[in-house]
Amino acid sequence: MLTKLSFLVLLTVPTSMAQAGDTLLGVERNRLTVGVPVEVDVVGFAVGVHPEVLWRPFSPSSGLRLRLASALKVGSEYTLLAPLSAGLRWVSSDARMLQLGLGAGVQWKAFLVPDSGAHQRLDMYWEAALNGKVGEVHRVGIAVVPEFGLANMTSEGFSGTFGLGLALRATWSMRLQ
Repeated sequence: MLTKLSFLVLLTVPTSMAQAGDTLLGVERNRLTVGVPVEVDVVGFAVGVHPEVLWRPFSPSSGLRLRLASALKVGSEYTLLAPLSAGLRWVSSDARMLQLGLGAGVQWKAFLVPDSGAHQRLDMYWEAALNGKVGEVHRVGIAVVPEFGLANMTSEGFSGTFGLGLALRATWSMRLQ
């Protein structure tokens, strides 16, 4: 039940944000971009959505964005819920038809594995993206996202881990005005 509810929330948050007033939680809308990437984990093969909010803290035309995201992916080996991803992304000029994006951050992941329960991990990710303009505020893009497991999260605290991952994203995004 929680998984279905989380999935519905993940899909509706970007839409609700797009319909907000001039500010959202005290942040000017013209500094925000919402995106709904469809993501595929190559390692373990899981598919789902990874909705994100990007905020330009310095100015509405800044190339630097702070990124917050959450994900839900389903696969044959596991179901993945990433309650929080946080990072930085640099994106080339919004005026260009094609836009390059590079970023890095950390994410908290919960793997729900049949026959062995839930496992939580803290990962670092990097991303390289190419976006194309399809309208004044809309873009579509693709991204490659290598991941590295930093630490397992257990009831006894953090422990060492080793986990390599690779995700591919196809993204639709909209810059709020």
